[in-house]
Amino acid sequence: MAVLKQQRDKHVYDLSSDLNNYISEYGEGNSIVINQRQLIISEITNHNSKINRRKKQIEVAIKAPQIYGGLTKPVYAPGDIPINDFSYLSDYNLLVDLEKQRALIFEQAEVNGMVLPINPKFIASPESRAPSLTFEHLHVPNVGKGSIIYTPSGSPSGTVLSLTDQIVSNDLFAIYNFLSTDLVTPSSTEYKVTNCATENRYNDAQLVGSKRSSVFVSGLAIPYLEGITKKSSGDLGNISGVGSFVRLPDTEEFREMAYSPSGFTMECWVHVPNITDGAAGWLSGTGAPAASSLTKALISCENTGVKQGVSALDETGALKDLDYLRNDRGDSFARGFVCGFTRDRRITRDNIGYSNSNNQNDPVSSLSFFIAPTQARDASSASWINNDDCQSSATYYKMKVDLSATQFGSVDSEFVLVDVTCDPQKNEIKFFADGALVATSSLSEVFGVSPSRSLELPTFKKNNSFEYSYSSVDGVKQLKEGPTLNKFYTPWIIGGGYTDGIYPSGFLGGDRGGKVSGLRGNIGSLKFYSRPLNNDEVQVNYKAQEGFFKNIAI
Repeated sequence: MAVLKQQRDKHVYDLSSDLNNYISEYGEGNSIVINQRQLIISEITNHNSKINRRKKQIEVAIKAPQIYGGLTKPVYAPGDIPINDFSYLSDYNLLVDLEKQRALIFEQAEVNGMVLPINPKFIASPESRAPSLTFEHLHVPNVGKGSIIYTPSGSPSGTVLSLTDQIVSNDLFAIYNFLSTDLVTPSSTEYKVTNCATENRYNDAQLVGSKRSSVFVSGLAIPYLEGITKKSSGDLGNISGVGSFVRLPDTEEFREMAYSPSGFTMECWVHVPNITDGAAGWLSGTGAPAASSLTKALISCENTGVKQGVSALDETGALKDLDYLRNDRGDSFARGFVCGFTRDRRITRDNIGYSNSNNQNDPVSSLSFFIAPTQARDASSASWINNDDCQSSATYYKMKVDLSATQFGSVDSEFVLVDVTCDPQKNEIKFFADGALVATSSLSEVFGVSPSRSLELPTFKKNNSFEYSYSSVDGVKQLKEGPTLNKFYTPWIIGGGYTDGIYPSGFLGGDRGGKVSGLRGNIGSLKFYSRPLNNDEVQVNYKAQEGFFKNIAI
């Protein structure tokens, strides 16, 4: 029901956008405008008819057993009410006219494509039941996992909604198409972003933001994510408001995602405007010497925090240099990772330490898509992990590809399908862009793990790990109340890093890495698999959705 409503809203949104364009081009009283208005009314009626039929199916399934069976509790749990199936009414000796039952089902002609066909099941009186009566053409599919309404380029025939699961669905445990505009506050415990991989709202996510107009600036299905915090351009040390981000649920699938020996895949469509513009794209400001942002996080779980009794000092008694944190696979430090886009020269270049200078982190000449583990130094700071055995060179565990030399570089001007696959059994991690393999590396080299070991990230939070609260955040009230940590781990955040709220340092704490890590870009069709997709499967997903995302006007 929720998805059908979202599909209606998306369709009407698109038709209304066309109407506004026609009014601007042809004038208010033009025949094209008049017909477009009529088309919108007609499509709303069509969508509402389907929704109302489903509502009535739900109402019958809930009320009939209570009224005619004397039951006090519903027979079906939420999400389990059958589609096109009235056979359960026979348990209560309840006979309903066949035509009334048929009026509530979905006709085959109403959908384009089939997946998991469901034969209508009717309850009929004995005198009307005939052995030869069949309903072979009255099938209705579930709402497709990857289906999005769109109009094919150059096609005047109308809008297409394929209910066929064209994307790879084997081991898909979460997919978010963002067809709902329900926003929640950072402290909310409600998860309203529909997970289309299940039918019972399990693994639904949160979409956090202050107002719909700032999140859905380009329409439904493609939210704009700017990170957990919004910083004032005049004072990037202070939080000026709540940004926009997605928080993934604290469920077994996400807790075990980077621990499972079978690996995982993260996939989504991404558009990041102005990514090569240091001022507009990275909040640097015209002529500003210090870099306010060096990383645009796509997915992250980084945090600070150390085990009680563990020292943050080196052998000289000084604080350990954040550029030379030794890889510690024990339980002394909170560990996580960040994946996204960066101009931080510690990642984009080799054998070079940090710099907070805009000129030395130029997004035009030095820009990468990357993934890298993080490790805390103390309760207030974390950083990338040094991979030099002697900690004498500024080199780090990481995997990166240059934007200028790969299809990732198109993310500035169009949507690009990004895939990151992890295969512990093969000791492989791969980057894909628009269905094509861009780079392959070993998990050992990227994360410092032993061969055949999973990432095992994030690690347990510590008692002194950063968490948004009244005592740790200097900013708006809403962020002092959340997002809080999960029971065991730092939550998975989409669209920015978790540590942006650390005052006054911001992202990762410490004195390097920039103040904020918000993506400041759009994402769409976010998917998670409990195994690594192979090259052919990534290509299948790209072909299935390119008709929508590659035709979005940027």
